Amino acid sequence: MREKNLATVQVVEKLSPIEGADFIEVAAILGWSVIVRKGEFKEGDKCIYHEIDTLLPDVERYAFIEGKKKRLKTKKLKGVISQGLALPLSSVDSSVDNLQSMKVGDDLTELLGVMKYSPTEKNTTNFPGTPKRERTFPSYIPKTDENNVQSCWMLAREMVGKECYITVKVDGMSGTYAHNNGRCMVCSRHHLLEEDNGDSWWKMEKKYSIGDKLSEIGNVAIQGEIAGPGIQGNKMGLEQVTLFVFDVLDLNKGVYFGLADIIAMAARLEIPTVPIIEEAFIIPSDISVKTLLEMSEGLYDGTKNEREGIVVRTVNNSYSSRYQHRHSFKVRSNRFLLKNKL
Repeated sequence: MREKNLATVQVVEKLSPIEGADFIEVAAILGWSVIVRKGEFKEGDKCIYHEIDTLLPDVERYAFIEGKKKRLKTKKLKGVISQGLALPLSSVDSSVDNLQSMKVGDDLTELLGVMKYSPTEKNTTNFPGTPKRERTFPSYIPKTDENNVQSCWMLAREMVGKECYITVKVDGMSGTYAHNNGRCMVCSRHHLLEEDNGDSWWKMEKKYSIGDKLSEIGNVAIQGEIAGPGIQGNKMGLEQVTLFVFDVLDLNKGVYFGLADIIAMAARLEIPTVPIIEEAFIIPSDISVKTLLEMSEGLYDGTKNEREGIVVRTVNNSYSSRYQHRHSFKVRSNRFLLKNKL
């Protein structure tokens, strides 16, 4: 599944030496730290930045990346965390028009043929069976995804002083359940699934009678994370597979609910929300990526397992007209990423 903004034109804002390293240095790009070859860039140079969780095609440009599946992961070299890949603009075929004149932020995802990595949708040992795909995901429902704070730092800065809430990022499989004009739908991360085909998403629909309940409520979509035995190693230590709601969308108005209404809807559906860490967090003016990364670290309650991270959103679900995005972002714990080699 190809998505936007996996590879973009960015600026090398700062270069710093790495102790004991003669051939590499660390570049600051957006909010990320990326190890690059020494001398390959100067501060202020444009580059092509590839985010973590990007799958690279098997072409000469990426031949130096080891492994059959060229997936960009969080790594630690010489005591320095590196996330993503930075290449000079010259690494792209010279036949591409106007590459040098591209603006910072321009998307190269499709041009470079890179793709988004996502866990397989058949990793549910307790509910066997590959989900059967009916057709593509409904176009009027946004897919479940959050921007990494390192890639949307200016959006995060807009949230300074606003009342926000913080939730645990559940390490599972996302699902969407919707009722629209008399039709109930069950979706995985990317697909609308055939009716009651016995997969995990439909098992959750039956467990909570979601379709029947949404039919009584109206044109609404709920989005959540499925976690438990057989899914992503069950890092939350759950006894049974559970759906955790993190979003509710009014399909008539095309707007997401705020926190209070999400909690009320989840209670009405008798489905738990994702664990809420803090319901009234005011982002301070001196907030930094480093502080947020520290906040993201912790264990899933009742376990010794590192949690994947946190999600931060405004309580009233405000929107940025400048960045055309909700005021929300995710912060993935580096301890989690390194321990799980993600």
